[in-house]
Amino acid sequence: MACDRNDTNFRMVTAENYFLAQEMNGEKHIISFSKDKINPNWASTEVGKIGDICGENNAYWVSDISDNRVIGTFYGKNSRDIKGYPTENVIPHILGVGDKYVLVGDSVNNKLLFMNKKNGKVEAIKTISKKPSHILYKFEKFYVAEENEIEVYDEQAIALRNTIIFRHNITHLQATPVAIFVNSVGNDTLFEANINIFENAIRTNLRKTYQQITYSPYNRVVFGTETEGNCILNKGKLILNNVPLFAQRDSISHLEMDFFQSNAFFQANNNFYQQNINDSIPSLYTPFTGKILKAVYRQDYFSEQ
Repeated sequence: MACDRNDTNFRMVTAENYFLAQEMNGEKHIISFSKDKINPNWASTEVGKIGDICGENNAYWVSDISDNRVIGTFYGKNSRDIKGYPTENVIPHILGVGDKYVLVGDSVNNKLLFMNKKNGKVEAIKTISKKPSHILYKFEKFYVAEENEIEVYDEQAIALRNTIIFRHNITHLQATPVAIFVNSVGNDTLFEANINIFENAIRTNLRKTYQQITYSPYNRVVFGTETEGNCILNKGKLILNNVPLFAQRDSISHLEMDFFQSNAFFQANNNFYQQNINDSIPSLYTPFTGKILKAVYRQDYFSEQ
């Protein structure tokens, strides 16, 4: 049961995990993992054709590209409230959420739409030169990946601060408490860049041999469940802070990490698994042969009484 955070008996847990999945035919859906339950089509009753999902605290946003709208799901005590906001002529292919705005990216018409989170009001629409593919919010700025470029927007001013150009197309944007990391791929080679958050420029951009890296958003343990550092997928194996995980596995093809609850979610042998880093076997799994595009985690306070 959810409770007030001032309750001395509360503990914080990951209440639900959401994964944007794409099947072989290109169709997208959202898989949710919640305690001992799996829902392979979360939000299917509210959304016609799913574009993207983003979230913060207990508010989650899903885009419906069939009706050009963004649907906000707000979790409160024992209930959830759903609101839909139109995105005018901007197709909501990708989403990012900041302190004040939801940023909507249209990868067909090359547009960005800034939407007020409180009332759905469209504050600004900007035309950009390339297709937006990823949006990350950190340090009061939106980082928008557009093929081989990142445009950095100041959220309060809704103003472009800089454009960062890479040699290759960008595949991932990630944030730690102190840095922004960017992965790009060219000629079957993976590169990892560190972005200077003050100058909005590339600090380093190095070749890497791993398949994938996932960074923890935590730099200290508060609730006793968090994991710091990073997790690497290399040659089908997982390595957490230089220590191998799940030594019996060597066929992992994709990784997502809930660092708050120390749970790894990974694809292997045509299944999608959940496994805590301290467990010897997965706690949940579902058959899945498509591709996981994105993960969003919802934390909540629960009473121990």
